[in-house]
Amino acid sequence: MPEPISFTTATNTLSLPLLFPGQAQKEFYVNQSLTLIDALLHRTVLATLASPPANAADGQTYRVADAADGAWSGHDETIAIFIGGDWQFIPPVEGMQVYDQDAGQFACYRSGWVTVSTLSAIQGGAVIDVEARAAIAALSQTLRDIGFVPEST
Repeated sequence: MPEPISFTTATNTLSLPLLFPGQAQKEFYVNQSLTLIDALLHRTVLATLASPPANAADGQTYRVADAADGAWSGHDETIAIFIGGDWQFIPPVEGMQVYDQDAGQFACYRSGWVTVSTLSAIQGGAVIDVEARAAIAALSQTLRDIGFVPEST
């Protein structure tokens, strides 16, 4: 007969709390896991901030910037989710992507959060190819429209 499977205290990828036989207040762990899944499922954050907002509502999610302070101190580059009056922090995993609503663009975690800079319009050159410039401009606009590149300011 094979040995029973032994689980750790949390899931490997998102560190969601797991249940154990005879555990008291199981509903707390289940509710915490469901709330974290709910916040992370759509991979959207309201903004990237270094300080927690003063009046966060339950379920609001942010990407913590470098040099974070206050309640976020020591949690740089994590995903912060406000649950039950307190912040929960999810460390990003390689390849994780989130859409930053405030910035209007995606960020991808690759040993640190990576975002794309704005695209500049093509200028100059000895030979001007109108059709090529139009195609590049259309591609640039499509990348802006789908959130991979922020709007030019």
